[in-house]
Amino acid sequence: MKAIILAAGFGTRLKPLTDTTPKALLQVGSLSMLERAIFYLARQGVAEIIVNSHYLAKQVENFVSDNWKRWPVKVKIIFETEILDTGGAIKNAKSFLSDSDPFIVFNVDILTNLDLRKEIIKHNQSGAVATLIVNNRTTNRPLLIDQNGRLAGHLNKSANERILVKGTQDEHLREVGFMGIHIVSTRLFEIFPLENKFSIINFYLKLAEENIINTVEVKDVYWLDVGSRECLQQAENDLRNGLI
Repeated sequence: MKAIILAAGFGTRLKPLTDTTPKALLQVGSLSMLERAIFYLARQGVAEIIVNSHYLAKQVENFVSDNWKRWPVKVKIIFETEILDTGGAIKNAKSFLSDSDPFIVFNVDILTNLDLRKEIIKHNQSGAVATLIVNNRTTNRPLLIDQNGRLAGHLNKSANERILVKGTQDEHLREVGFMGIHIVSTRLFEIFPLENKFSIINFYLKLAEENIINTVEVKDVYWLDVGSRECLQQAENDLRNGLI
């Protein structure tokens, strides 16, 4: 099985730490975020990983070149001359990912102890094109799901925006937080849009009209988005307390 780690972004919320260091190489304890993602995916049965890069990409490339021998999986870099957004990044990695059904998409700044192998089995049984891993938490940008766990919409509370999938009945929807982890069928490559720069969540919302985008809500697992300085400090505290 293969995976893509999304690591091309600027890490704006982590400034000034990311002024000179890409987010992927910021450390939590003795390991960088990138290494923690690599070791986590290896434990879930992933054998090959591709990492997209853009901002301070040479540092990421050199880090992989210097350290790959001590990792239990194969890791390669795919450079983006411009940020392609999440959907464009996955589409750009088609030649690497298309022989792995399913493959995993994983945000580099996610820390978790989720047993993803169980969710992969559920995904394979569902027939869905993609399964988004979600949890019950408060967020300014929740996904909306129906009673069957199907993706039904998206909110951006800061911008007062609400997107509902066509045909969705509003009264039975729940808000959940997307955990930055997706399990994806290679069928996705057959239906990608023509453009090369796009949001994967927005594209999933279009596909959800066909009832082919699932969510799986997980409970009682450790999860943290280390996308801000406050959360980076929380990660350090959690590490000291044995939660990671």
